[in-house]
Amino acid sequence: MADGFETSSRSAAAGGNTCIVPYVLQRRGQSLREAVADYHGKADGNSLVDYGFHLIISDATPTVLGQELPALIAGGYTSVKIFMTYDDLVLRDREILEVLSIAREYGAMVMIHAGYDQIKFLTDKLEQAGKTAPYYHTWWKGKRHIARSPMPN
Repeated sequence: MADGFETSSRSAAAGGNTCIVPYVLQRRGQSLREAVADYHGKADGNSLVDYGFHLIISDATPTVLGQELPALIAGGYTSVKIFMTYDDLVLRDREILEVLSIAREYGAMVMIHAGYDQIKFLTDKLEQAGKTAPYYHTWWKGKRHIARSPMPN
């Protein structure tokens, strides 16, 4: 979060939102449970609206994968983000597969921040098809079902 829970939740409430779901960023060397506890500490008594957390796993240790993630999913933290980019966040292929496997087994949703090659591949496909309008930025990310504007010609 760029600001704190008080200011961001105040903005959300003023805009009519009654719940926020910020990312919990696990730092390398930090347990996932510690990261969640830190964010609860920041939010408790400071948020003016309900909140939940979307977990970011950056250090997929055996303890995180074997104990913490399954327990957190069972406790209601059912969305996870992982990265194929950025040196301080990137997971190796095996770690990605392990997170996906655990998520499937325990019923969580995983968002993957694709790496350069994946983004470039999809961008090239759209450009080859002449789909270069800003509309397609969300369209190729699989969000075309929520787009509000009609598809441009």
